[in-house]
Amino acid sequence: MLVSCFSQATLEQMKAQKFDYRVIDPLELPNYDGIMLGLATRYGRMNSQMAAFFDRTGPLFSAGKLVGKPFSMFVSTGTLGGGQEATIMNSKSFLGIMSLQT
Repeated sequence: MLVSCFSQATLEQMKAQKFDYRVIDPLELPNYDGIMLGLATRYGRMNSQMAAFFDRTGPLFSAGKLVGKPFSMFVSTGTLGGGQEATIMNSKSFLGIMSLQT
């Protein structure tokens, strides 16, 4: 589970459903054997929460901590033609750089 873009007060005002999931820290990624992502699609890009998550992986990238880690992804949209293929292609280029750094 990723950190919400909304404050706790806003979530309470929205009467948002509460989930009991652990929020992952991007710096934990080297502890895993691989990475599999389920991405929501927003006009051919990963959603802002996931993009912000990966923006916080800079220290891992600079230290080469994700080199050689296998990764996979799948996308989901609520409509046909919602940019699924574009999201995969746009995300692969970023994540490929992270795991294939030499």
